Amino acid sequence: MRLLLPPSESKNDGRTDSPLDLTMLSFPELTATRAKAIAALEKLSAKPKTARTALGISEKQDFERLRNLDLLAAPTSPAADIYSGVLYEALDLHSLTATQRRRADATILIQSSLFGWLTPADRIPAYRLSGDVTLPRLGTVASLWKKHLQKSLDDELIVDMRSGTYSKFWQPAAHQLAHTVVIKVMQTVTDGRGTRKIAVSHFNKATKGRVARYLLTHKAIATSAAELNELLQAGGWTTEHTDATAKAPHIIEVIVKDL
Repeated sequence: MRLLLPPSESKNDGRTDSPLDLTMLSFPELTATRAKAIAALEKLSAKPKTARTALGISEKQDFERLRNLDLLAAPTSPAADIYSGVLYEALDLHSLTATQRRRADATILIQSSLFGWLTPADRIPAYRLSGDVTLPRLGTVASLWKKHLQKSLDDELIVDMRSGTYSKFWQPAAHQLAHTVVIKVMQTVTDGRGTRKIAVSHFNKATKGRVARYLLTHKAIATSAAELNELLQAGGWTTEHTDATAKAPHIIEVIVKDL
């Protein structure tokens, strides 16, 4: 099973003096593309006004631009320590047992705009690069990675919890649709129009973090969409499963009532 997670905009600084070593990251076939992305980001970030606009930051957030100026020499930490957003707080990798943490490192793939795929154990520096940014001479980061990631995943159960922006980086091929599951978080609301489901916004990331943690800590490992749906229901989640088609993957809606 593979759990595909988005990155987080908020990041902690690296805590060791060990610089970034691209050759030591997972998916070594992405090394050349990673180097090009880093060079382009550093070039973009050297122009304050242009960079702030492109990166979606203000002058008060200029420390994020400055992080991008010397990424190959910056302090690093495992990606699990760098990403610090709501999803990762709910996932709470640091509280897992040693066995569970090894499972997480072997199961989770983080969709990074700068590095493509990362595992939680991959050592990286903090950086600022959202999934909708256009890099000089390379184009959008989504288009950059899409052509390099298309054949990167094996034929195993893929549980996709990425946001819409990052889902463009990798999409399942036709033969992978039957074993790919997109997780959506929905909420039931009741008003004058009756009871209906709506997409959850703010609590979407926290719920996905909890779902990921549950899948990592449960002894059973799902090998199909049906098994995954049963596993989530056994854990107390309310779900609705829509089967894959010839053009779309499975969808499992995790329905929350109390946020």
